[in-house]
Order: sequence, then structure tokens, then C-alpha cells
Amino acid sequence: MKFILKILVLGILIHSCKGQTNFDLTQIVLKKDKVSDLVSSDMKKQIYPIESTDLEYMNVRDSKFLTFKGVNLEGQQHPDSNNGVNGISFYYNKKDNLIYKYVVYVFSEEEAVNLLNIMKIEFGIPSFQIFEGTNEIESNEPYGILWERETDKILYMLEYSENETIKAKLTAQYNYEDIVKLNILPPFGCWSDYLKERKSKNKSEFSYGDFLKEREDPLWGNDDDFCYQNTK
Repeated sequence: MKFILKILVLGILIHSCKGQTNFDLTQIVLKKDKVSDLVSSDMKKQIYPIESTDLEYMNVRDSKFLTFKGVNLEGQQHPDSNNGVNGISFYYNKKDNLIYKYVVYVFSEEEAVNLLNIMKIEFGIPSFQIFEGTNEIESNEPYGILWERETDKILYMLEYSENETIKAKLTAQYNYEDIVKLNILPPFGCWSDYLKERKSKNKSEFSYGDFLKEREDPLWGNDDDFCYQNTK
């Protein structure tokens, strides 16, 4: 029954999309695909260097890059304004143009909900979730959801809030072995703490749930630890 329901919801999401393209963001192979091969010269874009590094990022406004798992994310905050238009940023090394991360910004509510739903359907149980407080934990409404995809070495990190200007922000980045190189930003900082512990144990099957159980031990002295209190 659950499988049938999943197929029905997936069909509704895809068929409700407008103006689909043949390109899907999940086709991008991080650390192999070049931004210069994806973004054509006639596309609207802005390039920004990342200070003191060989890295830079490119903001792009083009509907080609707004399809994720068959769901079209094209939209904007207000139909009569050029501000708050859904878009994407590609992060890459300017020496070789290889993309190591992309970030999708969704200002429109309907597309944000569709993105949240398709990720839950396609990726299943998250590796990590973070909540604003007890009420959100009880209602199972996280504002940060992370999936670690071992098959393609990608971390998918989704920030979602109906109350923010940016309704959904999806970061997909190459899952480096080097935790420092990952440079995981809030609200997902607790994942870095977990990775350090997993690496020290050299146990790939050591889950975030196992990590939390250890932190309940009085030896940790972390009863008020943010990573524990705000995670389900």
C-alpha cells in the first residue's frame, strides 16, 4: 500500500510540473562535470571569487537547472517582481572548472513543498535532522534535513521553512573524506561532530543514532548539547 501511495504522489508531483526540460540536476556528477560544459555563454550569470582560494561560485538564472528528480522548481516569490526568483549557484575550482557543490534557492512556496516531498520520497529516511525546538520535534517538522548518499558520494542538505524569504535551500556537495574540506555550515554543524567521531572509530556502520546514544552517557557531560536536544 505504501509503495502504491508513493507512486501516486510521485506521479502527481511530476505531472504538476510546468515547462520541464530534459536536464535534471541529479545528472550532475560532482568532481567530474565542468561548469563550463553546463553553463552556456548566453545564460544570465554572475561569478564571485571565494577569497584566498582557487575556488569561485557562479549564480545562474536559467530554467534548465531547475529540475530535480523530475520536479520543476521554476518560480518566484512574487509573479510581478524580478526579485526572489528561484535559481542556482555552482561552486567549482577555477583551475579545472570541476563542480564540487551546487546550491538551489527556492523562494516560491509551492516549489519548496514539492522539493521537500520529492526528496522524502526518493531518498527515504534522513541521515540527520535538526529542529528548532520541542514542539517541532513532537510534530516532526525539521528545518534542516541531511541525506548521506554513499552510492554517488553526495551530501544533500535541505533547509526548509515556510516563514523565511527563502522557503527551501538545497545544498548538494561532494562528500569528501576530509572533514575540514567538507566545510559543513550551520545548521548542519552537528554532522561534522558526528563524522569526527565516526572517523576516529573507523566504523562506517556507526550511525548518527549511535552517536547520540553515546552522548547520553554521563561521561560526555553534554545533557544540554545542541546536537542532541535538537535532533530526532
